[in-house]
Amino acid sequence: MSHVLDMLLDEANLAMEQLQQHAEVCMAAERFDVLEQISMLASDHQALQSQAERWKQAATSPDSFNRNAGALPSASAGMTLDEQEEAQQRWLAEEQERQRAEDAQIREQEEAQQRWLAEQEAQQLEQRRLEEEAARRQTEEEESARQRRAEEEAARRQAEEEAERRRVEEETERQMREEEEARICEFEEIRQQALEEEAARKRQAEEEAGAARRNADEQEAARQRLEAELKTRRALEEAAARKKAADEEEEEAERQRLAEEAARREAFEREAERKRQEEEQELKRRAEEEAKRLRQANEEEARRGAEEAERRRREQATRQALAEEAERKEQEDEPKRNKRSEEE
Repeated sequence: MSHVLDMLLDEANLAMEQLQQHAEVCMAAERFDVLEQISMLASDHQALQSQAERWKQAATSPDSFNRNAGALPSASAGMTLDEQEEAQQRWLAEEQERQRAEDAQIREQEEAQQRWLAEQEAQQLEQRRLEEEAARRQTEEEESARQRRAEEEAARRQAEEEAERRRVEEETERQMREEEEARICEFEEIRQQALEEEAARKRQAEEEAGAARRNADEQEAARQRLEAELKTRRALEEAAARKKAADEEEEEAERQRLAEEAARREAFEREAERKRQEEEQELKRRAEEEAKRLRQANEEEARRGAEEAERRRREQATRQALAEEAERKEQEDEPKRNKRSEEE
């Protein structure tokens, strides 16, 4: 019986060491209710250790056994040896039943502790999943904000280019109107001058018939001047047309340069966006690999825990079978010991 008690005590000590390790985890998680239960189990364990010591002393000394088992009558009270043996067997059966009940309670508490740890692990996994979901949502919001800013920037640049183009067109149109007005004023002056000269020629023709030759010379001179002025005017118009064409070519070249610069800027932005997306995909892939590795580690840990629990269950069954075998042998040897005692 002593070796059975030692085996049970070793198992209880091992369970208490595991509970002490779990107590550190509960302390970090601020689970004071579980800590209180662990403390109660530690007190019960100490009480059971004291009781086991008393049982071992009772097993080695029948007189001490009778004193500790207050419910059993003493041999001096007139009880026969068979009755004492029967009473001792009943007391041992009750103590074994109580020990099994306490072992069952300890196993239930261990199972509750394991369930609580599994719940904590599930909560941590759910928390990590929520954090990953929040990070993904934040990334999507940032991506949407960047796209909106890019669209707004493109619209702003397009509006600026459109305003610049309109300003250039208005400036060109204004210059053309001014040049046209200047040409009209010049033509009006020439026409007025021609009318005045024609009136003068008419007056001279009416007043001086004899000055026809001079008038003809004057008219010829005026015609030459007019032709020279017309040539000068045509030269000015051609120069203005060439200047306008050159200005238009410069404007077209400026527009092409702005378009090329915008295309280069857009290509640079697309390249930067592509690199950013590749980096985000790489980070997401690494996060998925890390999560997969953690899941595999958790599954391996759960498998090991199940194997350890199965091994303990088998050890428990083996210890129980050994205890029953030892008890049966002790019961079988008890009549022989009693017979030898009677013979002595």
